[in-house]
Amino acid sequence: MKAIKLYKIQWNLNGLTDAEKEKVLATLPSAKGFTTKDDNFNVIERMPGLLKKKYGYEVENFSFAVMRVVDTVDDLLLLCAPENAKVKNFYKKNGDLSAYGEECFNRLEVNVRQRIWKENHGTDVWEMPTILDEVMIAVENILGITWENHGTFEEIMSAIVKKIKERKNLKKKYETVDENEDETEAEA
Repeated sequence: MKAIKLYKIQWNLNGLTDAEKEKVLATLPSAKGFTTKDDNFNVIERMPGLLKKKYGYEVENFSFAVMRVVDTVDDLLLLCAPENAKVKNFYKKNGDLSAYGEECFNRLEVNVRQRIWKENHGTDVWEMPTILDEVMIAVENILGITWENHGTFEEIMSAIVKKIKERKNLKKKYETVDENEDETEAEA
């Protein structure tokens, strides 16, 4: 699955008077976002036709960004990994975050804080950097929230830490089950 953000959509309104253009432009989006399960979705080829079908007018030009969609804490950490760095384990054997995991988590904190700051300072959602959109979508997927009702930075990060701890506890649970199975096999 991937998310696509269209922006700077320019509509072909040739043949309309200036007054008609102004009226029609007020009803047409200059930006649009959507998700697709088709990993081979060709934005350049398909979007002009889809937009014309939906809005009734041809598109002259548009810009777009393709964003990764993730729905696990591990994938969210990977999303925030340093560019061009070798991917390492996020966790130590005891389930705590490794140094690499901590670095990714710190970068996640910066991204969430930056997204909230930009929103609070009037940055248009269509002008957000792609990584901030990807983090927002991931947080929504992982926490089951809508970003508009996200709460504070502290509430978001606390919920993510809780998910990381749940993963750690789940790992311990399965290690206990494995150990019990080994004991049962040894007794037999």
